[in-house]
Order: sequence, then C-alpha cells, then structure tokens
Amino acid sequence: MIFTDEANGDQTPEIGRRLVLPLLEPGSTLTVDFNQAALSCHHLNPEVFVCPLAPPGNHLPMRIEVGERALIHNTTDRS
Repeated sequence: MIFTDEANGDQTPEIGRRLVLPLLEPGSTLTVDFNQAALSCHHLNPEVFVCPLAPPGNHLPMRIEVGERALIHNTTDRS
C-alpha cells in the first residue's frame, strides 16, 4: 500500500511511502505497524524505477513520524 500523510514534503518524501500488508478475508481486522513504512525503489533510482503514487483515499490526515523517512547517502569511499 502506498500512502501519504501530513509529514510528506516536510519530513518524508512528497510522493509517499509504502507498507506491505497481508491479503485478508473481507471483514478481517488488521493492526498496521507504521514502523515498517518504507521508501519505494523510486527513491533509490528514479531514472530506473517507476514512481508509484498514492491514490487520494490513501492519504492519512495525521503525521506518521515513524518508519523509513529519508535516504542517507554514504559519501565515504569504501575502496
């Protein structure tokens, strides 16, 4: 599931983040762990990966300030 929240563009990328959720039977209850929120492959290499966009219904009207929120590029030469 790709989602956006009120932290997008401020503390997280504007296009949103993703959560992998299990496929459940209709009417089932699911506890969502936003600590598992992750950036999509698009954030790693936008020239190669297609950018998935969250549908408007996947916007959460709150700040989700847990999970993966930004890439940290290591510029130290490891050779």
